[in-house]
Amino acid sequence: SQIVYTRNPNYWEKDPVGPGKGNQLPYLDRLRTLMIPDASTQQAALRTGKLDQLGGFSSTDADQIRKLVPALKELERTSVDGRGTPVFLRIDQAPFSDVRVRRAMMMGIDYQKMLREYRGGKGQIVTYPFADTKDYHTLFLGLDDPDTPATVKELFSYNPDKAKQLLKEAGFPNGFKTSILLSSSGTAAIDYYSIVKDMWARIGIELTLDLKDPGTYTNLQTNRGYAMVTGTTAPAATFYLGVAYQGTGQNANLGNLNDPVVNAALVEVRVAALTDIEQAMKIWRDKIAKYVLAQAYAIPDVLAYNYNFWWPWLRGYSGEGPVSYAQTTWPNYIWYDAALKKEMGY
Repeated sequence: SQIVYTRNPNYWEKDPVGPGKGNQLPYLDRLRTLMIPDASTQQAALRTGKLDQLGGFSSTDADQIRKLVPALKELERTSVDGRGTPVFLRIDQAPFSDVRVRRAMMMGIDYQKMLREYRGGKGQIVTYPFADTKDYHTLFLGLDDPDTPATVKELFSYNPDKAKQLLKEAGFPNGFKTSILLSSSGTAAIDYYSIVKDMWARIGIELTLDLKDPGTYTNLQTNRGYAMVTGTTAPAATFYLGVAYQGTGQNANLGNLNDPVVNAALVEVRVAALTDIEQAMKIWRDKIAKYVLAQAYAIPDVLAYNYNFWWPWLRGYSGEGPVSYAQTTWPNYIWYDAALKKEMGY
């Protein structure tokens, strides 16, 4: 029902900045992570002060929380992985081995409508493989960037007529049938790709949502038992490893991509990253991002924003989530204002 972390009296780190600089960390004696499966129960626990912090709220739920508890602090951010759940196509198999098919599929998605209506205007059209974040802005190639190639921008402009023409040129004048592997536990992804299914039907692509239980989904994903699959890869911090473009045989390469242009550029990225992350990100942006986006090797989705709320008595906290693989680094630096909590009636 819970995970309890206890303060290590021999912990090595001192507070590095601010009024508490030099103080022994951590400040907290104990941290409890509560297992509350029901979302409404989670929210009730936050509203009544039984939880100090809770993240992952949709924009709709966030609106409700603000009205009910205006004293809470909040932070708007992209999803934890920073990329949503893009579609990976089996590049080594027809029809996805033809770039015209892949480009047609992207032109058959109305990204602006998905952002406006499905995400309620709260989200980001991601030029996969990365969303635009502060630490990794250098490698981000946005649709509004002046040096983004026209061949990339075209993919995000809804054009069903051009999509049909590309399919015809690729030998599919009447479209084709395909399927996408989805985990039955991923409700949000199922909803999203149900809308994409309807959009693709208008250009002749008949899509089946192949729903599998999480265990079967993982096995099929690992063994490449799919035509298309949704998935995420390692956090952006490991971008220099190539993420989805690691070459045949890598687990993160869900499309089985083996492109010599990408492989050569990745060598430069990895070497540069050993001593100069900024330079590595520039190489990624110029030699990989511009190329792979035009090739439509992966079909990005519209990334949702989510919201993190916390009570003011959680001091030294700014809404951050996991900042390391250990997932618990940020609590090292916060302290608990018990007097303020009592003053607020909790």
